[in-house]
Amino acid sequence: MERGVYEELPHPWNAVAGYQSMKNRELLTLEERLEAFEFFIEPLADERAIYEAVFPEPPEVRALPGLVSAAELRHGQYTPTQWAIPNLLPAGLGVLAGKAKVGKSWLALQMAKAVAKGSQLFEDKVQKGRVLYLALEDPRGRIKARTHKQGWANQLEVQFLTMDEANQIEDMRGEGMEQLKTEIRRGRYRLVVIDTLSQAFGGGQMSLAQMMRTMKPLHNVANKRNCTVLLVDHHRKSSMFTRDTVNDLYGSIGKSGVADTILGLYRTRGRVGARLEVRGRDVAERTMALYFESKRGMWHYEGEAGEKLSEERGAIVTYLKEAGPKTAKVMAREMGVDYGNLHRKLQAMVEDGVLERGKNQDGICYAVERIA
Repeated sequence: MERGVYEELPHPWNAVAGYQSMKNRELLTLEERLEAFEFFIEPLADERAIYEAVFPEPPEVRALPGLVSAAELRHGQYTPTQWAIPNLLPAGLGVLAGKAKVGKSWLALQMAKAVAKGSQLFEDKVQKGRVLYLALEDPRGRIKARTHKQGWANQLEVQFLTMDEANQIEDMRGEGMEQLKTEIRRGRYRLVVIDTLSQAFGGGQMSLAQMMRTMKPLHNVANKRNCTVLLVDHHRKSSMFTRDTVNDLYGSIGKSGVADTILGLYRTRGRVGARLEVRGRDVAERTMALYFESKRGMWHYEGEAGEKLSEERGAIVTYLKEAGPKTAKVMAREMGVDYGNLHRKLQAMVEDGVLERGKNQDGICYAVERIA
């Protein structure tokens, strides 16, 4: 047998494999097999070396970094969550969504004023802080008129970027995002408003991957800086009975998955009453009854929707809980009340967020809960 053929084989990696290959050749004589064993195996010295040649140690893999025990977690000292608006808008990434022209921008502007002034919003005192407001759908003149209507003072610490200057920043899906994150770090803002998400980041909102790429950097910087980044967004087109704050967000579920807090503003066009649905990781789930004062461009809090019911409203709610969705005519007949008066009460209860209204096989019906 030509030994020189095997002298270039890596040792000891191919030692056992080489021996097995030679041994399995049917034409080898016993002498040749012994010679193959001597060439391939004997240099490995012992069984441990043979085992290591066949089963080499895998490369070292790092364990998960950053692990912390339950005890360390419980006894550690951490910065408490900062609230832009107490009981409504904690630090992190928030979304304020609703149909077009229902008053979202007025509410966002009102929140900005409360933070910059350190005044009260609805029922809670707001801690004063700096605000960055990107009004990407509004020119300077409109923002001037709205802040004047809301009674803003000149000395409030708010930095605005309107649609007049928006073309000076880079694409928010690239370099513009880095500019924004740098400004948030530099400005030490308590609240950052981006009105609207669509205007800032353009299309691709139906793509889960695109929405994750868009919102994750904002989520990270908001939580790292312990500030609130509020995106003003739109609701999808839906049936009259659909009032699901999370699922009503326009576009991909990536939005609701990344957002820490979601505020849904529901208002029938032309009505002053509205309902603000609050959902989030750090905020208690609630439904607020609001009404809009057009003279001052301000939203006012009337209490938690449905918590205070008159005797008449209570009777209507009790009836619908037992009977299920009913038309106003059926309700008037079965409750023994005047149809006209009942219809007006039902309209008001829908506006206040006490009842739901929608269409089924019987026509326009009223219900206590959303009908699938």
